[in-house]
Amino acid sequence: MKDFDNAQKCVVRGLEEAETAIKFDPNNESAWSYKTNLLLEAAKLAEMDGHPDQKALYQKQAEVAGKRAATLAEARRKKEEAAEAAAASPTP
Repeated sequence: MKDFDNAQKCVVRGLEEAETAIKFDPNNESAWSYKTNLLLEAAKLAEMDGHPDQKALYQKQAEVAGKRAATLAEARRKKEEAAEAAAASPTP
């Protein structure tokens, strides 16, 4: 039971830290990714604790956070590709 409580505390603290990072930079891809993973862990803990409604809520939140992380990752990739293309093309 102590391990379970520690895991819950860790997830709560991690989510607080991810939220703080997102508050400072809403486009922080890493923070959104961490938030996604922490919400998935929260869903597992809720299931272990016998709270299927809470599990579903965490899973929905994780899906939203994951989509945001994926959107930011895609935008970053496009920006990097554009920078590489600009660097590769000769300037007149």
